[in-house]
Amino acid sequence: MAPFPVLSLTANNCNGDVLAVCGTKDVQVMSVNAQGYVTSRINLHPSVDTASGYIVKCMWLPGSESTLAIVTDTFIKIYDLSVDSLSPSYYFIVFSEKIRDACFVVTEEATCVLVMMSNGQIFYQQVSSECSASEGPVYFTVDFIVNHPSIQNVDGRVCEGGASIYYSQSLQMLFFSYRNGKSFMATLDGTLSKTNLIVEIPLKSNTITNSDKTSTTTPPLLEWQEVRGHPGLVSALTGGTSNPVLLLVKPDCLLIQEQKPLSVKSRIQGTALVVQPSSNEMSSRTSLLLISEDGSLRIQYCNNNESVNHWLQRKYTPSTPLAYLTQFSKKSIKIKKRSKPPKIPVDFFEHCTRMQNAELEFGGTDILHVYNKEQVKHRLNVGGLYIASTKPGGFTLEVNNLQSDTNVMVGARILLGCRSLERTPSYIDVYGRKQTVTFPGGIARWFDVPLSRDECLQSDKQFNITFGPSMDSSGINMVDCVRIYMKTKDEFGFPERPVTPGLSLAPGGRVLSDDERTDRELLQPLETQKLPFDKSVCIRLVCNAFSILGNHYLYSSSSLVGVADVVKQTTPLLNLSTPAILQYHARYLISCVVKTTSSYPLCKDHLQLSLIKNQLLNQANQSLFQPELYQHLLLILLTICRSHVENLALISSPLTQIFRTCFRDDEPKDGEVPDSVADGCGLWAELVDKLNEVFWALYRKRPSNLNIAPVCNTGIY
Repeated sequence: MAPFPVLSLTANNCNGDVLAVCGTKDVQVMSVNAQGYVTSRINLHPSVDTASGYIVKCMWLPGSESTLAIVTDTFIKIYDLSVDSLSPSYYFIVFSEKIRDACFVVTEEATCVLVMMSNGQIFYQQVSSECSASEGPVYFTVDFIVNHPSIQNVDGRVCEGGASIYYSQSLQMLFFSYRNGKSFMATLDGTLSKTNLIVEIPLKSNTITNSDKTSTTTPPLLEWQEVRGHPGLVSALTGGTSNPVLLLVKPDCLLIQEQKPLSVKSRIQGTALVVQPSSNEMSSRTSLLLISEDGSLRIQYCNNNESVNHWLQRKYTPSTPLAYLTQFSKKSIKIKKRSKPPKIPVDFFEHCTRMQNAELEFGGTDILHVYNKEQVKHRLNVGGLYIASTKPGGFTLEVNNLQSDTNVMVGARILLGCRSLERTPSYIDVYGRKQTVTFPGGIARWFDVPLSRDECLQSDKQFNITFGPSMDSSGINMVDCVRIYMKTKDEFGFPERPVTPGLSLAPGGRVLSDDERTDRELLQPLETQKLPFDKSVCIRLVCNAFSILGNHYLYSSSSLVGVADVVKQTTPLLNLSTPAILQYHARYLISCVVKTTSSYPLCKDHLQLSLIKNQLLNQANQSLFQPELYQHLLLILLTICRSHVENLALISSPLTQIFRTCFRDDEPKDGEVPDSVADGCGLWAELVDKLNEVFWALYRKRPSNLNIAPVCNTGIY
């Protein structure tokens, strides 16, 4: 609890455990742990002494974990909490008028503050050692130059006065508004002291009807903020009505959408934008939460398409495929039983999805001798119903995941005590972790049962919930509701389980060896495999064509025709960042035209090594190398080293020789498959030098602080 009325909470973007709590005249900085408890506090005293003085807002400087700025109506103080929490590092004041809003522009070379005054004037001041508070306060004296036909100075007031100002570090754009309803967005020049290009933000006017006249007004936009995890999306509130407005900034256009209340009695009181992350950036979901005066909560989802996710495209968003590499073992996963529940964030279930009836099934011998499976599912999902057991030692409820191919269960929420507190289980046991059932206040409550990552890996198909015996004299044990939560395997980062080798036959009846059998089973088309989120008709068409053509080649006893064309058309798909399902079918097609299963990795590795050689040796300017391509080449090389390190010598082998050795085809004609002959040791030495040069060229392009870098930054991360 803060010792003053709280007006706002400001989280640090660089350190989510730190909050700045702001009141009218006081500020307190809190450190919060994952369970939501305050671990430490720092009290700041900005010295707002006058009766009419107040704190406008407090804000963390972009890219800093410890620098906090307190903006009041007459001055701005900047504290470096890592050095001194009592005295400010910088102290800026104004001659006259009042401060309406302020923002900071941070680059790798300089930091400056822009202040919107009550008369509409914008001041600019660079934050440097010359402005240190040890030398006394510094006055704002430099005007920020803004030139636009709609911005007029009348009797010393610009557009009837200033309203707000905000700078987007990711978009490198300035947003500001005036009291007459004019709102603008602009780019800054290199000196950060004036604008280059200004665009007025078009907003619809509101009609106000009085008893004698009707007027139209356009409210200014206030309280700008960016949506973390969704670059290009900026939110603001309209003055007076506080309706949220979403701005989607793209290079060639600006999309605007205002959210209005459903009725006059349900005015919007608060908003929040939440991005539910995923390992696949394009599948992340952005949600807008609106709470109204009548207590209703609306949730609106942002369309997940290319127009909305423009800045999430791979050419703008840095990709780090090497960061997701994990070494998998063929040994079975061993789960360690925990005596204590895992430490789970308080918002754990907010980032999960509740499973629907069609996605799960309840069972267990303790329950199925009383109810059938459909009855159990119905009674646990309908309010007012329950399941009961009379076993004296408690009972076990099995939870089965019917969508285990795509989803993994991550936790459960259990409702107890709606009917009778005496007939509730004494404890809940999951994987040996017992949670005692208590009812503070003597009312029914929900019990959260999150699963750790190790437990989730074992619970992709099924897990058991054991309920302890009740205190009822007749031994009746009742459970009111069970909700199961899941994540997609893509969101969870679920590892691919290795295939257990079995008895397999090659065409002609020959029994395959262990190595051949494993490779063949890994490359067989999976009839039950579902396409990922990309449901493109083109991708499905190509995959089906590869599967049909591969089956034709696989079971053909005669010499194959057109294998060179197959290799020529299929190889690029192995070397590009195409969808995984497309690469899977491309590998399957190549595996069907080789002479033996052991020839497949020989051919595939040679084709991919040829790509690495051509990409590195043909690139003259290493600084123009794409970071994603570089990491993709390293990923290919790492995969070859892990699986078949002896195939690295193939980089100097002629492709014609590999073709004759591996494929079931007549000898290709001259020129049909190009040769590549070189000295192996010398070639590898040259390639290693090129890899090193490209790495340092990309590393030098990496911004020093990612939190202030533009959305289209490049480099290795």
